[in-house]
Amino acid sequence: MRSSAAILATAMTLTVAVHAGRPGNCPHGLNYCASALNYVGGNDDAIEDALREAGHPDIAVLPGLWYFWLFHCNPDESLRVIERCNNNCIGQGVGKSDICDTSPPLPF
Repeated sequence: MRSSAAILATAMTLTVAVHAGRPGNCPHGLNYCASALNYVGGNDDAIEDALREAGHPDIAVLPGLWYFWLFHCNPDESLRVIERCNNNCIGQGVGKSDICDTSPPLPF
Protein backbone atom coordinates (compact mmCIF):
# COMPACT_ATOMS: atom_id res chain seq x y z
CA MET A 1 0.00 0.00 0.00
CA ARG A 2 2.82 2.33 0.80
CA SER A 3 4.41 1.96 -2.64
CA SER A 4 1.06 2.70 -4.32
CA ALA A 5 0.80 5.98 -2.43
CA ALA A 6 4.37 6.87 -3.38
CA ILE A 7 3.71 6.12 -7.06
CA LEU A 8 0.51 8.19 -6.99
CA ALA A 9 2.31 11.12 -5.32
CA THR A 10 5.12 10.96 -7.89
CA ALA A 11 2.65 10.82 -10.79
CA MET A 12 0.75 13.83 -9.44
CA THR A 13 3.99 15.79 -9.02
CA LEU A 14 5.04 15.01 -12.59
CA THR A 15 1.63 16.03 -13.91
CA VAL A 16 1.85 19.39 -12.16
CA ALA A 17 5.43 19.91 -13.36
CA VAL A 18 4.48 19.17 -16.97
CA HIS A 19 1.61 21.67 -16.92
CA ALA A 20 3.28 24.50 -14.97
CA GLY A 21 4.28 27.50 -17.04
CA ARG A 22 4.14 26.01 -20.54
CA PRO A 23 5.68 28.35 -23.11
CA GLY A 24 3.53 30.33 -25.44
CA ASN A 25 4.24 31.97 -28.76
CA CYS A 26 5.13 35.57 -27.91
CA PRO A 27 8.13 37.90 -28.02
CA HIS A 28 9.12 38.30 -24.38
CA GLY A 29 9.11 41.52 -22.44
CA LEU A 30 5.82 42.94 -23.70
CA ASN A 31 2.21 42.80 -22.53
CA TYR A 32 -0.41 41.22 -24.77
CA CYS A 33 -4.19 41.09 -24.90
CA ALA A 34 -5.55 37.56 -25.02
CA SER A 35 -7.03 38.43 -28.42
CA ALA A 36 -3.54 39.20 -29.79
CA LEU A 37 -2.16 35.96 -28.32
CA ASN A 38 -5.06 34.05 -29.88
CA TYR A 39 -4.48 35.73 -33.25
CA VAL A 40 -0.83 34.62 -33.28
CA GLY A 41 -1.85 31.12 -32.16
CA GLY A 42 -0.13 28.52 -30.05
CA ASN A 43 -0.87 30.25 -26.75
CA ASP A 44 -3.91 28.44 -25.34
CA ASP A 45 -1.93 26.24 -22.94
CA ALA A 46 0.15 29.19 -21.72
CA ILE A 47 -2.98 31.33 -21.20
CA GLU A 48 -4.66 28.53 -19.25
CA ASP A 49 -1.55 28.07 -17.08
CA ALA A 50 -1.24 31.80 -16.37
CA LEU A 51 -4.90 32.10 -15.38
CA ARG A 52 -4.67 29.07 -13.09
CA GLU A 53 -1.48 30.38 -11.46
CA ALA A 54 -3.20 33.75 -10.90
CA GLY A 55 -6.07 32.04 -9.08
CA HIS A 56 -8.64 31.95 -11.88
CA PRO A 57 -9.10 28.23 -12.68
CA ASP A 58 -12.75 28.83 -13.63
CA ILE A 59 -11.77 31.33 -16.34
CA ALA A 60 -8.86 29.15 -17.53
CA VAL A 61 -11.23 26.54 -18.95
CA LEU A 62 -13.51 29.06 -20.70
CA PRO A 63 -11.61 30.58 -23.67
CA GLY A 64 -14.62 32.74 -24.50
CA LEU A 65 -13.92 34.74 -21.32
CA TRP A 66 -10.24 35.41 -22.06
CA TYR A 67 -10.96 38.47 -24.21
CA PHE A 68 -10.64 41.02 -21.37
CA TRP A 69 -7.35 39.69 -19.94
CA LEU A 70 -3.90 41.26 -20.33
CA PHE A 71 -0.78 39.06 -20.06
CA HIS A 72 2.96 39.63 -19.82
CA CYS A 73 5.26 37.43 -21.91
CA ASN A 74 8.16 36.24 -19.75
CA PRO A 75 11.70 35.52 -21.05
CA ASP A 76 10.87 31.79 -21.27
CA GLU A 77 7.70 32.70 -23.25
CA SER A 78 5.43 31.61 -20.40
CA LEU A 79 2.69 34.10 -19.60
CA ARG A 80 1.78 35.98 -16.42
CA VAL A 81 -1.57 37.66 -15.83
CA ILE A 82 -1.25 41.43 -15.58
CA GLU A 83 -4.93 42.26 -15.05
CA ARG A 84 -8.50 41.83 -16.22
CA CYS A 85 -9.46 44.91 -18.19
CA ASN A 86 -12.66 46.68 -17.12
CA ASN A 87 -14.00 47.34 -20.61
CA ASN A 88 -11.56 46.29 -23.29
CA CYS A 89 -7.98 45.26 -23.93
CA ILE A 90 -6.44 47.42 -26.64
CA GLY A 91 -3.69 46.29 -28.99
CA GLN A 92 -0.96 48.89 -29.51
CA GLY A 93 0.69 47.44 -32.59
CA VAL A 94 3.91 45.57 -33.30
CA GLY A 95 6.70 46.09 -30.76
CA LYS A 96 4.51 47.86 -28.18
CA SER A 97 2.77 46.56 -25.06
CA ASP A 98 -1.01 46.28 -25.25
CA ILE A 99 -3.03 48.12 -22.61
CA CYS A 100 -6.37 48.03 -20.83
CA ASP A 101 -8.97 50.66 -21.66
CA THR A 102 -8.94 52.95 -18.61
CA SER A 103 -12.52 54.21 -19.07
CA PRO A 104 -14.87 53.62 -16.14
CA PRO A 105 -16.35 50.10 -16.13
CA LEU A 106 -19.43 49.53 -18.22
CA PRO A 107 -22.64 49.19 -16.17
CA PHE A 108 -23.24 45.55 -17.12
